[in-house]
Amino acid sequence: MQPNPSSGYLPLRHRLILGLLYLFLAMEVFTGPLRFYLAQAGLSTLVYLPKILLVGIMIATVLRTLYQGRIRPLYGAVLAVFVVFGLIGWGFTGHPLQPAFGIFALLPLIFAIMAEPIVRQAGTRILPYIALLWLAAALGQTFGF
Repeated sequence: MQPNPSSGYLPLRHRLILGLLYLFLAMEVFTGPLRFYLAQAGLSTLVYLPKILLVGIMIATVLRTLYQGRIRPLYGAVLAVFVVFGLIGWGFTGHPLQPAFGIFALLPLIFAIMAEPIVRQAGTRILPYIALLWLAAALGQTFGF
């Protein structure tokens, strides 16, 4: 039995994507102190954990979407552009790591396009999280953290 989307219920997959989005944004907002303290503890590679999780969820979502045969036109167009971008970069550099790093750098954009309908469906329930991150970023800019 499928829950009614208008009832405010979010499936587990949507909640995981929202949680990962919030984790990624929180890591970006607090990246300076996190890098410092994680480096002090010898765990500096943990800063990249959200992006690695983004890669995992992106691959799982693409495979699920292709398996079901339902792909949003915008998402499909963006993925096609990135595939072309990667192939051209590979052709010019002769090495697959250069375009792979470019796609890795633009991964948040791809994830944002994928997460946009889920954020819209979550509606006002995510406003406190957004407000908290905005406040942290504003305080960091104000006081020079």
